[in-house]
Amino acid sequence: MKLISIIFAILFFTITSFSQEEIQKGTYNVAGSLSFSSSSQDYSDGKQTELSITPQIGYFFINNFALGINLQYQKNDTDAYSITTWGIGPMTRFYIGKNIIHPFIELSFLYGETMPDETDAMIISRKIGVVFGLDYFITNSVALESALSYTFDSMLLTGVYRSYYSDDEIMKRTIKFAIGLNIFL
Repeated sequence: MKLISIIFAILFFTITSFSQEEIQKGTYNVAGSLSFSSSSQDYSDGKQTELSITPQIGYFFINNFALGINLQYQKNDTDAYSITTWGIGPMTRFYIGKNIIHPFIELSFLYGETMPDETDAMIISRKIGVVFGLDYFITNSVALESALSYTFDSMLLTGVYRSYYSDDEIMKRTIKFAIGLNIFL
């Protein structure tokens, strides 16, 4: 019984120490991801490296409601080719609750262009996404984030890419789980 009382006391102290109000109007939000990978294969293209940077910046125009922008940069290099992807688009995010854990829903659109460095071919991408997630505040301005997203991607093929597919447009649907940090300023 003593152990249970101690656990509840620690839990109560933790929750009340970092309890949150609504995310206030005038707050900025900075999030995103950075990744690098390097791999080698026994077939075709040999070594491959990838660098990906996807920042997100938002501003709370009213309590718990942010509008912002998503950016994307990705560079893929192999022994045979190099491809660069750029993307930009708006996002909106709505938070629910006033506790240490803030559930949210996000809607976004991302326009992107993927271009190989050696040709004039291009893939034009239009992504619509919905995200359901939780921000767990570890301090008043930093939250650990977990999110489940569904993205619908319409990709228009140009140039040499058309010779690989029977249609000029490819539809792609993606479900993704991600974790990260969210900073509120």
